[in-house]
Amino acid sequence: MSPVTAHAVVRWLERVRRVDLSRLPPEWSNLRRAQCGCDHLRMSLDDAREAILPSRLHCYLDLDPRAVRGADRVLVVRERRVVTVLAAETRVLNQPEAA
Repeated sequence: MSPVTAHAVVRWLERVRRVDLSRLPPEWSNLRRAQCGCDHLRMSLDDAREAILPSRLHCYLDLDPRAVRGADRVLVVRERRVVTVLAAETRVLNQPEAA
C-alpha cells in the first residue's frame, strides 16, 4: 500500500500538475476526485502516487520527517503518510532555513 493518501494526490494534481478539479461535485470523495484527475492526465492512481513519492524513497518516511522538499513540490508527512502536497515555493512552518 502506498504511503501517499488520495488527498495528497488531489493536491498534487491541483498544485503541481495544475489540473482544475473545481468543477467536480464537492460531495465526491478525495479518492474519486484523484481518480478523475488522473484519468484527465491519462495515468493511473498508482502512477500518480509513484510520481509523487517514488517507491525507492519510501524508506525515508521511517525517519518520520514533517516535510520532504522536492524540486517542484513539498510533501507534508504525518505518521509516515504523505497527507498533502504544496507547491515548491510554499514555505513550510517549523522547517529550518537553508544556510
